[in-house]
Amino acid sequence: MASCCSGRALAVTGNLDDVAIRRALDRKGLLLDGRVLSFGNLAVAGVGGIDYRSDVERLRRVTSGSKVDVLLSHHPPKGVLDRALLGVNIGLAAIGELARLLKPKLHLFGHVHESPGEAFYDGVVAVNPGPLFEGRYALIEMLEAGKVKVSLKRA
Repeated sequence: MASCCSGRALAVTGNLDDVAIRRALDRKGLLLDGRVLSFGNLAVAGVGGIDYRSDVERLRRVTSGSKVDVLLSHHPPKGVLDRALLGVNIGLAAIGELARLLKPKLHLFGHVHESPGEAFYDGVVAVNPGPLFEGRYALIEMLEAGKVKVSLKRA
């Protein structure tokens, strides 16, 4: 995302983050929770982990008929790279419903440390890079004609 955004970082909150984190990210202009930001011809929408329900509802309202290229959410959609330690799928149906409404080319998320990878669902490239504390990350290129190239990495 950095190259598309002139070196800017974007962030969504995590489910264990304190609201002070949300306020600090907002003050620095980095918070994407419940918002859509545009960078040139790329529109990025975000759903945080603190109050995902409000973020989803806000995005439903503000994106009516608008193009979203990238969805960045803390939680995965139900059934997509969401298998937790005990084999339970812990993604959220509301996130999948939002993705089907927005139709982004790319959906980035985390939350489920045990399920890093790349998947394809409902016309969307989904990426869970895995936890950074394990040295995991993803390099992603938005190519011509809506194509997405994903390289999962480990430091």
